[in-house]
Order: sequence, then structure tokens, then C-alpha cells
Amino acid sequence: MTIPQVVLLALLAVGLFFAWIGAFFAILFTGPYPRPLFDFNVGVLRWGWRVIFYFSGAFATDRYPPFSLEDNADYPAHLEVVYPQDLNRWLVLVKWLLAIPHLIIVGILIGGSSAGAAQHGDWAFRSSGGLISPCVGCRGDPRLLWQLSTGLVRPADGSEPVGVSGVGVHDADD
Repeated sequence: MTIPQVVLLALLAVGLFFAWIGAFFAILFTGPYPRPLFDFNVGVLRWGWRVIFYFSGAFATDRYPPFSLEDNADYPAHLEVVYPQDLNRWLVLVKWLLAIPHLIIVGILIGGSSAGAAQHGDWAFRSSGGLISPCVGCRGDPRLLWQLSTGLVRPADGSEPVGVSGVGVHDADD
């Protein structure tokens, strides 16, 4: 049960936001990243990674994640971030602009799923599929895209799945 972890991470996320704002201005005005803010930010990210590793992201371990911002050598999920020694003070004003092309490309690939989902009230399957859907041959069917991405396309009896003919999902002997 990860509810205590998620509740604490939600509270820490608020602290992370304010620590990020503090680090932004500290780097802008003084140059170096304050070590306590850096350690706190990395610790929250590390803790979040461990919870995701346990709960949903990888299903890679049955061990409950520790309640700690520090690295735990006994836990299988690790996140290490190297402390930046030399930072340009003025780059903090510009570096976030580099994310804009990445976000545009990801938005095109994924499509406008949340806008359409919010209007229809169905968050699970109301999306256009973006460019991912035609690339895998789903013909805009988000349910089929979900089935392809989760490996649920092949029925147990080996018959051809509904709406999948010619998609490119075949057995190894085909």
C-alpha cells in the first residue's frame, strides 16, 4: 500500500516547488547551486523514483520503498545526480526555453488527449492518439493503441483480434 508514500510525496512536492524557485534565484544572483537545496531536490526526486519503481512504473520489486530522501544501498532503485560545480548565472533565464521544442514534439506525437478527455468525461480512452496511432497502424482507435502498447492484442485462442488485421502484430512463425 503506497498511500502514505504518495501523501508524503505530495507534501514534499510543494516543498520541491519552493526549493526550485529558491534555487533559481540563488543561481541567478550568486552563481552556485546551494547544496542543501540541491540535496533536498534530488532527495525528493529519488524518493519519487523509488515509489514509482515499486508501485506503477516498473513493477520491478516487492520491497516497500524506504521513507528517506537519502540513497539506500539495499533498495534496488537508485537515482544519482551529480552536483553541478560550475553554473552560468544567466543561463537559468534561458535553459528552460530549450524544453519548448521537446514539449511541442511530444505534444504532436501524443496528441490532444487530455483536452478531448475532459470534454467527454472519459479519461481512459478519449484521445486522438496523435501520430503514435497511425505509426503503429491503429487507425485512430485509442483502445487498440492501448491494447497494442500493453500487449493485450492477441486473444488466447489465437484468432485474429477485432480490428487488427494488417496492423503488423504477428506471431513469430508468420
